[in-house]
Amino acid sequence: MTLPDYTGLTLKEKEELRQRTELRPPVRFPEFTKPWCTARVEDVFDKITAGKHILVADTKSKPDNEYCYPTYSSQTKNYGIVGYYNQHLFENAVVWTNTGYAGVTKFIPDKFFAMSTCGVLLSDKGYCNTCVAESINKMTKLYVTVGVQPKLMAHRMAKVMFSYPEEFEEQQKISKLFEDVDKQIRALEERIRLYEKIKLGLFQRLIPKFNYLSVHEKFPLMRFKGFTHEWTWHKLSDLVEVVSGGTPNTKVAEYYGGNINWFTPTEIGDRTYVYSSKRKLTEAGYKSCAAKMLPAGTILFSSRASVGKVAILANASTTTQSFENFIPKEDKVSTYYIYTLIPVIREQALREGRGTTFNAVIKAQVKNFEVPLTTPEEQEKITELTSKVDRMLDLLKDQLDLTRTLRKGLVQQMLC
Repeated sequence: MTLPDYTGLTLKEKEELRQRTELRPPVRFPEFTKPWCTARVEDVFDKITAGKHILVADTKSKPDNEYCYPTYSSQTKNYGIVGYYNQHLFENAVVWTNTGYAGVTKFIPDKFFAMSTCGVLLSDKGYCNTCVAESINKMTKLYVTVGVQPKLMAHRMAKVMFSYPEEFEEQQKISKLFEDVDKQIRALEERIRLYEKIKLGLFQRLIPKFNYLSVHEKFPLMRFKGFTHEWTWHKLSDLVEVVSGGTPNTKVAEYYGGNINWFTPTEIGDRTYVYSSKRKLTEAGYKSCAAKMLPAGTILFSSRASVGKVAILANASTTTQSFENFIPKEDKVSTYYIYTLIPVIREQALREGRGTTFNAVIKAQVKNFEVPLTTPEEQEKITELTSKVDRMLDLLKDQLDLTRTLRKGLVQQMLC
């Protein structure tokens, strides 16, 4: 079963097509065969209401015995939770964001407090569940009013037309499937946060501290057995060649669409290595600008706007002018050792770039950043450990991406 094609239709035409079509999802549990029901939110739920206004300052960032009720707003981070409050308004309800990131709809089974930027759907008939919430969420974007601040107020939510399984058993099975996937996503997110803390902790213990406007530490807090000597501090340019990126004239179409990798800051920072850029240069484009061909093993370091985003090149590539890139001097340091020192470099870049028009640092500044150096033997011991943590982080992020993709597929294939 394929769903109707709504391409190019007005909202009214989409609603009419949905109403006259006998809908079944393309993928469903085999024991269910009945067509799905189509209705408006106001005809399914007993009450459409909203949260109350409180200040975020009135909540606590972490729950305790008194402030134990999650407080939801229209923010997207932390699943919409802005803090914890000492009273609750609802339980077992469907919630949607009515302002800002308007239309995001989800089911919350536990007691909670909702701020005024949230609307709430209540049902005494059992329609408050994940399956129904996801079915509504699939449709809300069609009803959001566009303006300076997108909105989906209660009177608009009431008119949202959606389709859902008539049988509660099917609703329950679909709900459990989504909830199991969501648990896996949250578990992966928590493991990523844990390994990021481990990575930061290793850096703070294994690398001597950089002290702004003061004498830098010469000994790390923790060392591998057999190493007792002082570390030394050097200009970054003593250990790497700093190479700037470049950008061809964006108005010349012939400069783009070739096979030369050309990375932008938006493409890096989430994984240790980068392999292929989204946009590529032609040979003419490459020759027309200041971009240099960087060898594999070069560390890309964004120096404008999003200062401090970083990745290691897996293949020879170029970058935009928004980078200062580091080619390690192999007789002194390894690629991964410099990559491990990025927090020291980033701290200095953020200090130097603060207050500039575009939050940027230039090549001359970067070359003078100070970094600590130890023997090749200790470098190897340190990077052997830090690279294992980075590999685990990359693996967990890959698993998270796959699980999120699976969830999107479930929305498309198991809901009408």
